[in-house]
Amino acid sequence: MANKFWFLTMTSLKKKIKNKWFVIANLFLAVLIIGVINIDAIITAFGGDFNENQEIIVIDSGNRAFELFKENMENTTQLLQTD
Repeated sequence: MANKFWFLTMTSLKKKIKNKWFVIANLFLAVLIIGVINIDAIITAFGGDFNENQEIIVIDSGNRAFELFKENMENTTQLLQTD
């Protein structure tokens, strides 16, 4: 009985593995995983650089939006520095 189970299991797995969509889905997942692992190298290859400071220009006709933005940036900076 155990031999029949393993025979049927291996036969069905071989059918699934030879299926075109199974191969396509696994290739897609492999490319996606490799891309996520190497995201820093990909961004650097296209000109992204995280070592340089970015200048942010805020244009505000009233002063309230800028003050909120400044407070949020200061809080975020403090949180990032403590970690």
